Amino acid sequence: MPRGRITAVAKYLPERVVTNQELITSHGLPWSADWLERATGVRERRLAGPAETTLSMAAAVLRQLIEAGRLRDPFVDVLLMTSDGCARGDAGGAALAACMVGLSPSLVLDLCPARGGFAEALDVANRHLDAGARRVLIVSSEVRSWRLRAGLPRAGDDLAAVLGDGAAGVLLEPSDGLGVEASARGAGPPGAREAPRCEGPARGGADAACDGLRAAADERWPRDAVHRLSIEVSRRALAAAGVGMDAVRWLVAHQPWLPLRRLLCEALGASASQQYSDVDRHGDTASASLPICLTELVEGGKLRRGDRILLLGTGVGSAAAHVLRYGGSPGAI
Repeated sequence: MPRGRITAVAKYLPERVVTNQELITSHGLPWSADWLERATGVRERRLAGPAETTLSMAAAVLRQLIEAGRLRDPFVDVLLMTSDGCARGDAGGAALAACMVGLSPSLVLDLCPARGGFAEALDVANRHLDAGARRVLIVSSEVRSWRLRAGLPRAGDDLAAVLGDGAAGVLLEPSDGLGVEASARGAGPPGAREAPRCEGPARGGADAACDGLRAAADERWPRDAVHRLSIEVSRRALAAAGVGMDAVRWLVAHQPWLPLRRLLCEALGASASQQYSDVDRHGDTASASLPICLTELVEGGKLRRGDRILLLGTGVGSAAAHVLRYGGSPGAI
């Protein structure tokens, strides 16, 4: 079992809240606000302002982690950063973020793929802790609204419907807290589909459109490589931990599409009370979605000693699942 445990969490969300109607009106998207919420589950999202960048949000999270971890000497062995920018070919984000907050880690890494980045980063962090590292920071920061700023909403209407901005991170140490009991990883064939598109009517007919999207998901996704892989690695992680879904308090999965979240939960046997998602409030924040959820669970007092979390991150043709167990003192992490 990895020695590292999450001992501090933090998040940063832009102040600007954008509703579905505002998004549709501002960018000419071909749906009604009611249909969009029914089809995706997203009511609103946070979008970065002109002064908010991937790096500025990452730095804000790192400062919170340094303070929350009571690091009088902000010495960190490893800093890992995940971001959609890495997938676009940008590099050096982790090193720049470290400089912005006065950190001098022995190792800085930018990790891809963005959407499964945090789950992958957690695995990398524990490997370094097992090898003797004392402190590892992970920060996931996403400004996905650059597509809208660049005037490219029509380059992927389904993506524009759910995208959101935000950042979050964790501090891992060999201490009490939220630790990994078991993990599983897998890779699928290249070119797998990512999600069914929202091809409903531009106005009205919300119920029929949502039924159509759900039917399309039922038809396509149980046989889709990425969806099958997500279910497979989740089951393998549970088996490695020696538990079933009934022993898990929270399922936290990166899946921004409402019909596909339902299919995943049905396949794993997760009840409605076990599901935790922030997509309705924050949209799809890519790699930041998982640590944002973890931070909200901790800050909201939703974790008790012994609680387990099934954490699932998916990328393009890859997936990673971790069974986390909270072993620290109640009320702290």
